[in-house]
Amino acid sequence: GIVLWEIASQSEPWSHLPSQSFFMDVLLNEIQEERRPPLDPDWPRPFTRLLTRCWSTQPGDRGTFLTAIADLQAM
Repeated sequence: GIVLWEIASQSEPWSHLPSQSFFMDVLLNEIQEERRPPLDPDWPRPFTRLLTRCWSTQPGDRGTFLTAIADLQAM
């Protein structure tokens, strides 16, 4: 999900965080608190659904890589 977000946004997630504490900030704060990079409202709804599904905290809800590919091909 994060790689798809980077491709679509042409940005780095969490770029506002200082590099010296990036790993700990993302790991301890962003991920544990379920904060994700912002979704662009102009992105197609099927694409944003795929991103949010990939970011699910429940592994079974994320789908497989093959389902992600199928979803992208269907767009």
